[in-house]
Amino acid sequence: VNTRKLASRHVDTLGQRLRSEISRFVLTREAEAALCLVPLWKPLNGTMVTAFHKENAVHVLYTLQISDESTWRNPEVPPQLASEFRESNCALIRVEKDTTLPPTTSYDEFKSSCATLGLSTDGTYTILLRGNETHSYFHWEKHDTVVSHSVIPAQPVQNRLDDTHIALTNKKVGLVGCGSLGSKVATMLARSGVAKWVLADDDLLFPDNLIRNDLDWRDVGAHKAHALARRLELVNPGVEINAWKVRLGGQTSAVSADSILYRLGQCDLIIDATANPEILNILAAVAAAKMKPVIWGEVFGGGIGGLIGRCRPGIEPPLQFMRRAVENWFGDRNAPPVRPSRSYETGEDNGPMIADDADVSVIAAHTARFVTDILAREMSIFPNSVYAIGLKAGSVFSEPFVTYPIDVGPPPPQASGPTLGEDEAKAELTRLLELIKPPSNEASTPSKGD
Repeated sequence: VNTRKLASRHVDTLGQRLRSEISRFVLTREAEAALCLVPLWKPLNGTMVTAFHKENAVHVLYTLQISDESTWRNPEVPPQLASEFRESNCALIRVEKDTTLPPTTSYDEFKSSCATLGLSTDGTYTILLRGNETHSYFHWEKHDTVVSHSVIPAQPVQNRLDDTHIALTNKKVGLVGCGSLGSKVATMLARSGVAKWVLADDDLLFPDNLIRNDLDWRDVGAHKAHALARRLELVNPGVEINAWKVRLGGQTSAVSADSILYRLGQCDLIIDATANPEILNILAAVAAAKMKPVIWGEVFGGGIGGLIGRCRPGIEPPLQFMRRAVENWFGDRNAPPVRPSRSYETGEDNGPMIADDADVSVIAAHTARFVTDILAREMSIFPNSVYAIGLKAGSVFSEPFVTYPIDVGPPPPQASGPTLGEDEAKAELTRLLELIKPPSNEASTPSKGD
């Protein structure tokens, strides 16, 4: 009889092994690198951040006091996480690889064993580094409790984005409109690597907005610009954000209007997610003066689809002409799209905009692709500058996923190109002169949050 044991084909994954583990310590790559530099038998103090979930508690090393003058902070952990969840003191020491670990049967035994190692347990957490092992503990004297955490090891580096996305880290993007479309576009771009932002929107997030917005109940009642800033910080801890509670073209102080438009003019690209032609005209004036590209997107009512467009100075016609060409394109087909009913100027609804989260997400994804195409590539992969994207039958669309490129023509020659009417030209010139000048007193520019 052959009694040889065959190796099992079943291999447990990390997720399977941790299914019943309630308390978990996540060892990030940055934390692992910092802990490797901790010398033997030198006790250090730091802090841990704990995020409480329904099924478990997740802990991560946030700071480490290297010396009286030097404190290491984990760049992989968003500061927002520490302020929203619990930040607690932590003691840490590296011991010899054959050192016996302290018992967890009682707090007194654990405290006594740590004391022999030269480590105080006055805080809430203790980390012991033994050889290549990391051991993390939560302890509570009042309830005579010591819990050993399940350590989730640092994962190897995996490039999940191609090399073209590296350029996005140093690009600054201005976003006007932090609603359903804007919030999704911004989150997608933050995941793609965009790390510098100017956000503008004075609207609040209401419970009904959660149907389509990328934010959630934690942000209800907050200004969308600041709530979106929080969202981007949690997605990409390295972001730098200047958020403004301001409505372009609305009743706002001259200093605020000048300041936000000046900030937008310093961006590498401006996104209009308001679906408001007046706001798009303002941004077009700023972008034209600063020679910056503009991307705009809008979702059509009824969930029939949407529109995305780009205007690059010197490559496409001026944005006002592009908008006119788009409207003429729909007019020639006698099939005008249903515009959103929500007023950007008042924030009021004239009726429900029937478009669900999937509809908005499709248009947001295409808008985000337009942005990364401009910022990360020298040559665009998109042969056209405007696309009408269908999601169901209606307007010009016969069925879902029908996409029409819209030809807006080449940029007009400066000497003989098409001109605006006299009244239009005066209005645009007046607006341009008033809006694109930098603040007269830069030191008085409202700071983040104003």
